[in-house]
Amino acid sequence: MSVIGLLLLQGAALAGLVVGRRGVLPAAFAAVPLTVAFAGIEAGALALFSAGGFALGVYLHQLIAEQYAAD
Repeated sequence: MSVIGLLLLQGAALAGLVVGRRGVLPAAFAAVPLTVAFAGIEAGALALFSAGGFALGVYLHQLIAEQYAAD
């Protein structure tokens, strides 16, 4: 289970880095309670980790974009 969580976190962070849009974040965090309701606590925790990873990827995308814009 922990390997699956780490893979989801890494994949979501990579997706956030590639996409780089904050408009997707509310939908990603809104899916967490639905995941808990329909799939259980463990799946909800994995969904929360992957949504957090996506948010960190988006933040990293913005930092890189600002760094290249300043140069």
